[in-house]
Amino acid sequence: MLLPLLRYVGKKSELFLSLDGGLHLIPFDALHDGRDYLLGRYHFHYITSGRDLLRPPSRQPAQPALLLANPDFGRVDPRTQDSGKKSLYQRLASLGPLPGTEREARALQVLLGVEPVLTTAATEEVVRGTRAPWVLHIATHGLFLQDEDVPMPDQAATVRRESSPQTSRRLEPLASPQAVATEPLVLPGGTGLLSRSALVLAGAVRGQQALSSAHDGLLTAEEARSLDLDGTQLVVLSSCESGKGALSVGQGVYGLRRAFLVAGAETLITSLWQVDDAATGELMTMYYRNLLGLKRPGDRLGSMISAMEQMRRNAGRAHPYYWAPFLVVGQDGPLRARPGNDPTPAR
Repeated sequence: MLLPLLRYVGKKSELFLSLDGGLHLIPFDALHDGRDYLLGRYHFHYITSGRDLLRPPSRQPAQPALLLANPDFGRVDPRTQDSGKKSLYQRLASLGPLPGTEREARALQVLLGVEPVLTTAATEEVVRGTRAPWVLHIATHGLFLQDEDVPMPDQAATVRRESSPQTSRRLEPLASPQAVATEPLVLPGGTGLLSRSALVLAGAVRGQQALSSAHDGLLTAEEARSLDLDGTQLVVLSSCESGKGALSVGQGVYGLRRAFLVAGAETLITSLWQVDDAATGELMTMYYRNLLGLKRPGDRLGSMISAMEQMRRNAGRAHPYYWAPFLVVGQDGPLRARPGNDPTPAR
């Protein structure tokens, strides 16, 4: 796909990609030219449009980082169970914990200088209530609904999962064939294209008992775009398929990717497919160590490229499945000084 264009690139290594349609879902580092992957040969800058190159840094003072991981999704209240069709929230009861996300957060807390928000405290309210955190890192299950997820008639109202649910940060609820035929699938609280992607946070299993969708444990893209992230230099969505969404010709991806950039994030790291829990923790730890290095802090894109190269060299991690799921979208360059002007990680 890219090979015919490389002769025009010459010796340039910085390539800016403003893509459309299905190209949004391709990690260019994992493209192969017949000899090897393109990883390391080019810096692929993913931007939403040329305007991104002219966007000045925010002047809003950033707040301390917010590091959220391994939410406790809760248990189904027996009083709400019946023999009929399960609600979307009840279907989430089969979600397993993600111990790898907690290990990831513990590894990052020293680098980011904050205590991670974990288990029952890792709520939607915490995310919605934050104001311009320096870095926002969320490690949990991702959820994406798409029209082509049509189960067989005897599988309606079931949940499709990977064979090893404890190792993936993904769950995709399925709808009945009738629902798919009549209207797009949506999550509670909205009807648009931005209401088909969400991050699953603490208490989501009992979300139907919440006073409103703003407190149901599902942070949809529609809700995320209203967050106050003006001044946030980096958002990392360490979950499955957080970069997917409804594709719109000329408009890009309608999902969590668009939502967090609209909310003000300068740079977003988001995934394209089902990520392995343990491998993702390894990759993220490498990334932040590169980004926040004591001797020579890295830039937001170059640090990920270096982490991917490191991961690829590790035993059992050579396949792009492990090192290529995450895209760095938006602005590049090192992070500016953390709140308090302390240039070094907390000890």
